[in-house]
Amino acid sequence: MRVLLAEYAVGTSLEGGLLREGKAMLETLAVSFRKAGCEVVTPRPGRFEQDLERLAADSDYGLVIAPDEHLAYYTSIIEDNTVNLGSSPDSVKLCADKLRTTEILSESGIAVAEDAPSTRYVLKPRWGCGSEGIIVTDDPSILPEGFIRTRLIEGEHISVSLLRSP
Repeated sequence: MRVLLAEYAVGTSLEGGLLREGKAMLETLAVSFRKAGCEVVTPRPGRFEQDLERLAADSDYGLVIAPDEHLAYYTSIIEDNTVNLGSSPDSVKLCADKLRTTEILSESGIAVAEDAPSTRYVLKPRWGCGSEGIIVTDDPSILPEGFIRTRLIEGEHISVSLLRSP
């Protein structure tokens, strides 16, 4: 079984923290799929766009890891050419919007960090990934354009991705 793993930061040779995180995610996934007996293919660094469709068409399954603003587009390429192991492009678009996702979770009875009176707040861009642009403040009047505000909840910082079976 051939699996395409397409990690955007690695495939486009991004610099900095996202590249380090991308390499770690890609290596972890590749090791796991290889242990399961899969052949793993990846786009060549600097050739992400050029390789993605071709590799997807030659693979049994595909998974894209990319920043929110690119993920739906690249996921649609995967879905057009092979079996997508990730979320659908529509789900990706929805989840990229932190405000709308928070509203849907709350409406569904799932606890969320609300914009409630607090001593400390987190301001985060409504769109984006990698905790970029996060501001922690004790001033409840600050809310830049394009940001959402929630009370700060102390704890471990994590990122989660879920895979599904086809």
